[in-house]
Amino acid sequence: MIVEKDVSRRQNVIRFMAFLILLLCLGILIVADESLPGVARSITGLTGILAIFVLLSAAPDRLPWRCISMGLLLQAILAWLVVGFRVGDRRPGMEFFQAIGHGIEGLLGFSAEGGRMVFGILADPEKLQASVGKGNGMIFAFTALPTLVFISSLSAVLYQVGVLQLVVGVLGTVIRRLLGTSGPETFGCCATVFIGQTEAPLVVKPFLATMTRSELLALMAGGMAAMSGAMMAVYIGMGADPVGVLAASVMAAPCSLYLSKMLFPEEANSSRAAPSEWKVEKMHHGILDALTAGASEGMMLALHVAAMLIAFLALIALLRYLLQACLPGASLDDGLAWLFRPVALLAGFSGEDALLAGRLLGKKFLTNEFIAYGDLTSDPMFQHSGDRFQSLAACAISGFANLGSMGIQIGCIGALVPERRALIASVAPRALLAGFAATLISTNLMALFRA
Repeated sequence: MIVEKDVSRRQNVIRFMAFLILLLCLGILIVADESLPGVARSITGLTGILAIFVLLSAAPDRLPWRCISMGLLLQAILAWLVVGFRVGDRRPGMEFFQAIGHGIEGLLGFSAEGGRMVFGILADPEKLQASVGKGNGMIFAFTALPTLVFISSLSAVLYQVGVLQLVVGVLGTVIRRLLGTSGPETFGCCATVFIGQTEAPLVVKPFLATMTRSELLALMAGGMAAMSGAMMAVYIGMGADPVGVLAASVMAAPCSLYLSKMLFPEEANSSRAAPSEWKVEKMHHGILDALTAGASEGMMLALHVAAMLIAFLALIALLRYLLQACLPGASLDDGLAWLFRPVALLAGFSGEDALLAGRLLGKKFLTNEFIAYGDLTSDPMFQHSGDRFQSLAACAISGFANLGSMGIQIGCIGALVPERRALIASVAPRALLAGFAATLISTNLMALFRA
């Protein structure tokens, strides 16, 4: 009993110190704001975010410092390679991601061919604009959504022939050895970068029944921090900065892992598995089956996205109406901007950029990243915000960390292991926090190396 009291007292002292550090960091960022040098702003913001996780940790006296330090170092190296690495006047890392972005845009051209075959002029923005007038050429349902069908089908084929498993296996092995995390959680987090939060748990399905609370949190947080390849293609096609979108997903895996370990330090022996023990079952019977099944799944995803957009945009319109009725002159968007401004400051934004970023972060958290990317790429407010803001904002609002994703993950993973649904539901809010914070840290590090 005395030992337990000592442990509890020590944990409370650590949490109190973390709370003071958080207040200090926020105070510096709010008071100094644009007068604070870029490097100091990023370091202060990063310290504040980590202080939040120490404050909310289940065992702040047992934090896995190797995992945290190696994960943060790996994430920082990735951010430096993307935006900070220079050879003369060139930035090879940024050019590499821009080349990938151009490749994805090329893939979008193939999906457009299929869309035009089915929908005709409705899927051809240039011809439609010539008919109905400038600014009216893009009908979202007929241009962006067919991309989901094509990329989903292509991903299913790549999974069937083993390409995605190979890439996930290499990434998972490297991260696992550096961070000391278990096989299932590491490979599951890496898989989310390619196949999304609903399909990735299938990669580690044999281990779901025995994974610890900490491992389940890491798996779920990874799903919220990253985006599937299909959704990345859609957002890049909408005009989002490809470097920000791609870099955020690459850095999502190590960040979501060490943040999860901060919230729930490992208590029991985890379900570690050597790479040789991994046998991922194929989901389809042959390439043709994968192609058709992937197209069907992509169509269902497209319908889900369309329904989601209709529902959430209608809900936002209703909230705006009610707010105007109760408080004439009040603005929902302005309220979100000020509410999430401190969050944007922690992510490395400053001044007016912090308000703009806060508006986007609030939209992402309350609704989803689709609506936030729609504002970023089409709202006139963001059209003259500069390349730096566009890249950092595209990184900050990436990932599936929103309120609706909690329900999606509870439903999907809970269906695979019904006996653990209660545990999954209890872990979901912390997974949302870790997934949301992972993109903030990635944005912070990108801002640091651009300073």
